Amino acid sequence: MQDDLSMSRQACQLQFPLLYSEIQLAREHFAREPITDAAVQASYAAISGGKARVHVQGHSFAISGFHAGWRQRMYSLLASLHEAVSNAPDDEPLPAIAMTLHANDNGAAGVAWPVVLPVQDRGKAFLAPDFGFHSWHGDVDHGLWTSFRSSAKQIDDGLTWRAKIPKLFWRGDDFTPARKQLVEQARGREWSDVESLLWAEPSRNKAISMPDHCRYAFLAQTEGASYSGRLKYILNCRSVVISHPLHYQQHFHSLLNATQGPEQNIVILPHSFDDLSVTMQTLLADSSRAEAIANQSALVFRDQYLTPAATACYWREALRVYATVQAATPRRSWLSVDYATFVRITSYWHLGLVCIALLLLSAILLAYKYRLELLPRMRFSNRKRAYDAVKTTAD
Repeated sequence: MQDDLSMSRQACQLQFPLLYSEIQLAREHFAREPITDAAVQASYAAISGGKARVHVQGHSFAISGFHAGWRQRMYSLLASLHEAVSNAPDDEPLPAIAMTLHANDNGAAGVAWPVVLPVQDRGKAFLAPDFGFHSWHGDVDHGLWTSFRSSAKQIDDGLTWRAKIPKLFWRGDDFTPARKQLVEQARGREWSDVESLLWAEPSRNKAISMPDHCRYAFLAQTEGASYSGRLKYILNCRSVVISHPLHYQQHFHSLLNATQGPEQNIVILPHSFDDLSVTMQTLLADSSRAEAIANQSALVFRDQYLTPAATACYWREALRVYATVQAATPRRSWLSVDYATFVRITSYWHLGLVCIALLLLSAILLAYKYRLELLPRMRFSNRKRAYDAVKTTAD
């Protein structure tokens, strides 16, 4: 069930009833001013970095514009969309839509689909699941989402709560105030395994893989330049996630519940990490409460709302709702290529560049060779003309 990408719309609603709040907020926002094709084109032109202009219909989609900034992120984002669209039930084809997707860290309100929004802009754009829900390669390499989930669960299944390391774990670059505060508040504490990464001295870093985070009972969440892709990974561990107040919204954040009680699945400190020491001491002293939070986190996120099935359901529901706020049914551009063709082209783009470079080099070498062969003839011809001219003058 967790990996079923072809669930019906009704099954999606029954299995993931709390997944669609961000979609409904976007529907209400755009119902006041329906989305035109001109607005979609303008949104594509306005975005710098990785982006794609996409036309969805039925069980497939085509791409009429693509910019390779954040190339690996965009490939993963489009692959995630493809999984959802191509696996839609046969009797539930998706409506025709035109959209702009982008994978930049800084999402903004508007027609384009970002993977994240500032919380003050919540509901003012349709949110896409971020690229990591398919795979994360390039700037970091966490691999396929499904592979990570399998490895993380294998580690968790082999550990009882008491067997987990009773410390708070975090690694990262402390370039933001919240991160600096986390490092400062955790320094020297018995419950702390919090350290900054030293990019200039990688041999001194004590980094671990994302699945190995699950060996710790407590995991710290921090945003970075904007949102942090870390959160969805550590929510797949049966651990207590401790975070500062989040300033960026992803499609699943409405499911985070920091209210004390049986439904609590995360700890969010109200004043950044000021209260970290007191919070850790409280959780360590009340192990049953900490275990309950960890179990609820795994139940809600790992086992339900962050599954591949949930991501596919979210994509399809978002696309269907987006279609209802379009001003008119869009037509596919004759310049577009279907996704399968796009994948073939981009898979061999580097080979194409090599071929072009070789052709240019061959042309240069041929021209140089021709020049070397021609030069003696030119010199002989010039000498002969000079001789003939002198001879004519003498005569």
